[in-house]
Amino acid sequence: MTDNDKDAFAVSKLPAALTAPDLELRAKLERFVHLTRGLTQSPLFRPGALNLRCIPRDDGLFDIECVVPINEFEMRGLLTYFRQLWQHGEFAQFGALRGRLRRQVELSGLPASAELVGWLDSIGRADGDARRAYPDFAVLEAEVGESEVLRDEAVRAERILDDWVNSEVFHSDAEKNARIDWAGDPEAYRFALLAAVQDMTKVYVLFAQMAKAILDEPTLAPVES
Repeated sequence: MTDNDKDAFAVSKLPAALTAPDLELRAKLERFVHLTRGLTQSPLFRPGALNLRCIPRDDGLFDIECVVPINEFEMRGLLTYFRQLWQHGEFAQFGALRGRLRRQVELSGLPASAELVGWLDSIGRADGDARRAYPDFAVLEAEVGESEVLRDEAVRAERILDDWVNSEVFHSDAEKNARIDWAGDPEAYRFALLAAVQDMTKVYVLFAQMAKAILDEPTLAPVES
């Protein structure tokens, strides 16, 4: 999904696609917008924030240095916001909230409802693609036998995020902690983590823009009793 896809469904059609969300759904949309706004204040989301720098060596080759705009402490603060959008069970987690809004749109049964359902489906696929992707500078894992490499593969974004969020930062999972400690290049592992957060947040921003449009639409305001 490209940045232009936020225009795939015109927000002017919202009154013809959706009936007023109930208070719980509205609260979840408000929370999602708040978290996304906080998350994207990080320097990580400035243009060109992540870079790979080539440093010449005396032997004519190059060392690769990962350049990131935040330190370890700032990264943990960033993941505090991201985790609430990404992790299952959170109040405003993207996947559950997108599904909840989709059901509301389907039940609305209005002339533009099918079009909005299509947009929600496309943004759901974009989220799935980002979770399964190999982020920039994805960490390689290898398993070596007596005389050959048995396994040599990049790690997908979902695994990298799971290792950090559910071990190093917020919980203590021994196996996942061991994977981070085992990584041959911890700097590259952190770079891949931040690249994955960048990629997935692009999807969250598009959904947050739609959520804000829903919240701002006068015809979708809560009905006073």
